[in-house]
Amino acid sequence: MTGITMPMLQYRFRILLDDTIDPEYTFTQNIVSYEADYKNKQINLVLRQPLTDAGLSRILTTICNLENFVITMEALSAGTTNPDVTFSNEIWCVVEKHNFKLSYGEGDAAHHYLTLKFDLFKTKLFD
Repeated sequence: MTGITMPMLQYRFRILLDDTIDPEYTFTQNIVSYEADYKNKQINLVLRQPLTDAGLSRILTTICNLENFVITMEALSAGTTNPDVTFSNEIWCVVEKHNFKLSYGEGDAAHHYLTLKFDLFKTKLFD
């Protein structure tokens, strides 16, 4: 049986927090899934927390206590080691719900489940 080997894709999007909240991209690097419900103005995120990563706990504590904050979702060009941003969405959010589950059977210490509500949504297109 023959087949085509597909190349592994690097991340083609990234979700960033303000540099004052997350200067080392810890939040972005730990995102497992992103789901947006534009009709209900809700974003669901799943983040993994490696055993030794206390930075993620600090970030989650910070954003859970903020009245609102901005996340930036950037779509990236494919096929380069330094991808270009093709468009970005700035989303003003507030944490509606934060739960976490300890993951003893996996390599991660915990999985965090965030539900964000948003009101303001701005899109920027890049050439």
